[in-house]
Amino acid sequence: MMAIQKHSDFLKRENLPIALSASELGIPSGTGGPVAVQGYDFASGFRFSILNEMRAKIAPMQVVSYDEHDGLGGRFTVQNVVSSNITHLSHEQISLLEQQGRFIPQESFRLGKTVGSSTAMEPADEDIARRKLAFVVAALEANEWVLEVPSKSVIQRSAGKLAANIGCKTPGYRQVQGDIERYLEAPFDRLAALVPAKSSGNRIRKFSDRFEEVLRVAVEYAWRQQKGTWKNAKTHFASLLLFPENADVREEATNAKDDLIEPSDRTIQRRMRSVDHFTRDLLRKGPEAALRIHGVKIPQMLPTAPLDIVEMDYTQLDVVVFHEKYGFIYGRPGIAWFRGRMSGSILGYAVFFGKPNMETFLLGLNHAIYPKDMRKHPWLKWEMYGVPLVLVVDCDPHLISDAMHEVCQRLGIILRELRPAEPNTKGAMERFIRTANDGLFHNLPGSTQSNPSRRKEVDPEQEAAVPKLTMDELNGYIAAFVHEYNHSSHAGLGVLRTLKEVPAKLWERGIKDAHQRRPISPEVLAHASGDFHWVAINQGTFTIEKVRYYDAALAVLATDPQATPPAKSGDGRKPRTTVTKYKAWRSPTNIGKASVVVPELGRTVIAEAHGDDRRYARGLTLSQHRLAMAEFRKNEHRPVTNLAELEASLGKHLDNLKSIYEDRKSFGTAEKFASFYRGVSRRVSRSEVVDVVVSEAASAEDYNYAEPFAPNPFSRVQDDPQYRPADTPYGTLARDEDGRLVPGDALLGMVPHYEAPDIDIGPDTSDENLPTRAGAYEDPDSIEHLLGEQENQENDE
Repeated sequence: MMAIQKHSDFLKRENLPIALSASELGIPSGTGGPVAVQGYDFASGFRFSILNEMRAKIAPMQVVSYDEHDGLGGRFTVQNVVSSNITHLSHEQISLLEQQGRFIPQESFRLGKTVGSSTAMEPADEDIARRKLAFVVAALEANEWVLEVPSKSVIQRSAGKLAANIGCKTPGYRQVQGDIERYLEAPFDRLAALVPAKSSGNRIRKFSDRFEEVLRVAVEYAWRQQKGTWKNAKTHFASLLLFPENADVREEATNAKDDLIEPSDRTIQRRMRSVDHFTRDLLRKGPEAALRIHGVKIPQMLPTAPLDIVEMDYTQLDVVVFHEKYGFIYGRPGIAWFRGRMSGSILGYAVFFGKPNMETFLLGLNHAIYPKDMRKHPWLKWEMYGVPLVLVVDCDPHLISDAMHEVCQRLGIILRELRPAEPNTKGAMERFIRTANDGLFHNLPGSTQSNPSRRKEVDPEQEAAVPKLTMDELNGYIAAFVHEYNHSSHAGLGVLRTLKEVPAKLWERGIKDAHQRRPISPEVLAHASGDFHWVAINQGTFTIEKVRYYDAALAVLATDPQATPPAKSGDGRKPRTTVTKYKAWRSPTNIGKASVVVPELGRTVIAEAHGDDRRYARGLTLSQHRLAMAEFRKNEHRPVTNLAELEASLGKHLDNLKSIYEDRKSFGTAEKFASFYRGVSRRVSRSEVVDVVVSEAASAEDYNYAEPFAPNPFSRVQDDPQYRPADTPYGTLARDEDGRLVPGDALLGMVPHYEAPDIDIGPDTSDENLPTRAGAYEDPDSIEHLLGEQENQENDE
């Protein structure tokens, strides 16, 4: 008898094969030594799961203990719940697993159907979760961000104040308390944790989504008027119903006589009041007035730990970058810096082209909170990363948007915006940008300098504003500069503003005092980028912006009786049915992988670029791919059909690439990069202060620092202060069969091994005529022995 099950049940994590040992998981090794990193807050008994590299196996784990190991740093001892296999995980290894999306915490159990990822939430559930998140954040802010459940009075006061501001009903104390507990216990994906579990039964909405959309436009129109009221919203709503595209809404809002019956006046009034005060001023008075009225002016906060306050800022680089393979010019890039205020260390950066946007910010944030891949720069160190407690940003529109606030709330980051025209609030960041420009970017090959007047001072042979750098070389220069900056002394970082200190030393000393973090889902950053697509899956393959992706698990989705793949929708001329499409998204840091939402499971399936597309897309950022497609449209005057056509068109730039590389050769760009790289490593290694290991052993009390490998002279005279008579034994000791120390010499037992046996050779026999005696000692390294061996070999031949 065959069991009937859903076609996608095999994709559920609880149905995956169990990995019984750590060797089946492919856990990243990390640096292997003690690294000063932000720690994780895992108590004994904390449960989580680890997926293997192919995401085909899963291992349920539980924390047993946490220990500090000499030479290795802190490590969690974890146990496989199924096989009881023991393994150890460092903070860095957990960060790498989290970055790869393979670390899945086991969060609190709730009745009903829940979602495993915020990307799989339905719009209605997402609205509820966002509303809950707003009340949770309000309560924590009222409690000065102490990460514990506030008192009843604080919760009720903050909930009532927020409800009055946004125009909604005040939630009950128990409801907000439960939401705060889930927010604190499940920070892996805070928004998904606040989604209410779906119960059995039907839920009937009064208005359709299209109705709500038209009503929202009418309310927004009323708030844009200088003296708009709910009556203006009602009049505009009625006028919107006359458009042909709103015919379905007109049927819902009017009766048979075409009289407006929905929405009621009370409903429109509630919608008008639900708009928050900042949005009201933004629509009615403009963004500058809204920021001036509602902006928060913060003083210079003095952090006590490296990750307490992190500053972020943009600047444009004075260099021109070209594609290292195809030769087309990217243009002048910009860069986003993330700098810790307490230690002054650089946590991460992101190079981008065009105007700053949300994608750029997420690229830099991803680089700042996760370990750096330094395999291309083995002699450089960049050990600073982690999730900040407070993030300080400018008033760029995308940095103060609702999407930005939502991302920070879901990551547990407190966002602080700076007022315009107040550069003193982040003077250290501005000074670092100037240091980077003067010390690095203005000295790079082909630099455009900061202004035309300075460009005239450059040697004409250097050809300013000419593309001479590839993206890899630019990233290499930046990594080397950051390595030198983090390990060099800078003024203003000591206990006084005038004293100097090294950022790496401040980080190493203070990171143990930083707030401990919990793992976060990498899908949170990808979900915030907004790069979503609705794709049709055909035999496990789908396409996003001409890049094909494939995963064998997606082929099974075609067996869903309610789904219609493209191959079965018709003959291509008149489709009989609508093709079933699935929600897909990609991380802006790497388009080599894409994720598809499986609605029935409430989770995603990761697919990789397929065939020849994998070579093109692996490691490529989303912005670089779109720049390549824009280059194709500029040259061919038509959109791209497939990646093969794109690469063939870009290959036409090889003549330009040849001339660029000839200029690079005459200018010595590669040699200058290698010289800069070696110089940074040499300067930092020579200036680094090495802590000498202090030992109580007598052999370590006197150390010759000039000749560390020379034997230590040691005097046993009576006036030597290091001489202790108790250190000298009364006689030689050896261990007997029971392991006890008894008077004796262990070397005496080895004498017979090297002595020749006593042989009676007679009175008339000389030693010269004796044959080689068995067991006699021979030195195989003596010159006589080697010459004799050579003569014996010649005689044998």
